[in-house]
Amino acid sequence: MVTVFVHGWATDGPFLMEAIKCAQRGQTIDDAITVCEDLAQRTFGRISFMDAALFRKMKAWRPAFFPDGYDIPEGHLAISGTPQGIRPNGVPLEKRINMMLAPVGIGTSMEDAFEKSARHIKSGLEPGQKVGNILIPCVGRPDYGYVFLRKLEEEGIEIVGTPNVYTENVLGIMIGTWGSVTLMYKIIEE
Repeated sequence: MVTVFVHGWATDGPFLMEAIKCAQRGQTIDDAITVCEDLAQRTFGRISFMDAALFRKMKAWRPAFFPDGYDIPEGHLAISGTPQGIRPNGVPLEKRINMMLAPVGIGTSMEDAFEKSARHIKSGLEPGQKVGNILIPCVGRPDYGYVFLRKLEEEGIEIVGTPNVYTENVLGIMIGTWGSVTLMYKIIEE
């Protein structure tokens, strides 16, 4: 029998990490699906950034994706991502992509965007909650990923495990622009 798990977040890395941990603990496929469903429903988080170059590229590809008059000024970054904090009631599968792309704010520079994103994440953490399973894919500039990681730490976000900063896959490189950074994480409850 084949079991298929559909998480609806358009990225498999965090879910593969959870499934591998379940396998390492000797858990069943059903156990892994339960763990991954909880991640998808409640604790998965994502932040991404769009600069002016990426905005022009995306608008040329999907013009209806952006409202009339929307623009990102040169040197600024639009921040999008999941709402901060755990979602106690979960989120329906069909709403996950839009939730992942929800506006968080605008940064006047990369550093400002990273700081605003760190505050966004921190504001949703309850006492004792931490962030783990951090994945930071980057297009051509992994040093940007480490700058973002430093901003999370400076904001006082406790990180569990070793963050993974790495080069984005081919699709991410084709869709992104030089220097693009994304953050995916799991909120860990203690």
